[in-house]
Amino acid sequence: MWRVNKNEDREQWAWSPLVAVGPLEFGMRSDEVAEAFGERTIGGGERREGHEHFQDRGVMAYYTDAGHLAAVGLSAATGPQLTLGGIPLVGQPVEQARSQTVQRLLGYAEEQGLRFSWLPSGDPALQQLGLVVRRMQVGDAVLSRPLLMYSGWSWGGMWEEFIPDQEWMTSP
Repeated sequence: MWRVNKNEDREQWAWSPLVAVGPLEFGMRSDEVAEAFGERTIGGGERREGHEHFQDRGVMAYYTDAGHLAAVGLSAATGPQLTLGGIPLVGQPVEQARSQTVQRLLGYAEEQGLRFSWLPSGDPALQQLGLVVRRMQVGDAVLSRPLLMYSGWSWGGMWEEFIPDQEWMTSP
């Protein structure tokens, strides 16, 4: 059985696009990320090449080759909640392009004069904010899993070049 936290049971995180998400600031080193989560050592998360998984928190941290935080993925099932213009971004049904979440994001982008695009993976994205709304299979549902990036990755032309291979493995 898949555990999916309800919105009201999720930690609520603030987000400053291209700068920070929750307690994490883009550019932090791995030890600083662990410290932000109250871990005493780098071993707080499951560290692999280029990324670190904080499973208990529902957070995946991605690092540049120089070891600085460049992107944060939030688990659709257990990650903290994040909103954009009042739109919940984590754990929302996104099985189809016509889903309420995607339609609300389209409306928000239009209101704010932001460019809304679809990646070849079928994921909606707001490049100016460093946001890709990934999809994650959770039991029988397909739920939203935001990936938030720093400006160096979000403005790189082809986003797929910068998004680590591990992130593509979370697709439904």
